[in-house]
Amino acid sequence: MFDMALYNSFVVWKILTGKRESFTEFWLNFVEQILEHVTLPLYPSRGRLSLGPSPLRLQTKNWAHFVMKIPPTATKANPTKRCFVCAQKKLGGSVTITCAKTGYNAKVEFLTKPFYGGRANRIKAEVFSPNERKPFLTVEGFWNGAMEAKWADGKTEPFVDVNKLSVTKKIVRPIKEQIENESRRVWKEVTAGLRSLKPIPGFPEARTWSLQDCPENL
Repeated sequence: MFDMALYNSFVVWKILTGKRESFTEFWLNFVEQILEHVTLPLYPSRGRLSLGPSPLRLQTKNWAHFVMKIPPTATKANPTKRCFVCAQKKLGGSVTITCAKTGYNAKVEFLTKPFYGGRANRIKAEVFSPNERKPFLTVEGFWNGAMEAKWADGKTEPFVDVNKLSVTKKIVRPIKEQIENESRRVWKEVTAGLRSLKPIPGFPEARTWSLQDCPENL
């Protein structure tokens, strides 16, 4: 989607300016503008282990947080910057979720490649009480379909069916009610230019301002 938006910007820019510049030159100029005006984050040094608690946390009513741990792979015992799950072509592997306040924890395993006769995109989760090694709840199914919960007493019940979940539409305030540095207001002229190939007065200036000044104000 980003490539399509960038190419549409290139088409509109050529129409408004009349310059004979290739898309590659336009793309390189776009990258140079970003590097000049956007401050890159400081990443940890090479070789730093990513084992242990990661910054990814799941919030719940502001009274507890769940720390996720990235496990090592079979070929690399000490992973560094790259996340084990994100490094795969498909989401796969296992992850541990722990509540620091209550002590409850869960081990979630994503099974992307099926065994003989099995199906892909399976998920299995085991939920443990504090200081317990036997799970009191097991959830199995497909992360893109239905899942079933099985309790320690043998009772089973539907857990969730993602295909039946309602989609919550994003609610965005009108542009006139947004503050000056909110993205939709900052890029409103550029968005209008992308939606219409007709020359729009002020489009090049709006695009230049958005690229140069917007990152510093956000």
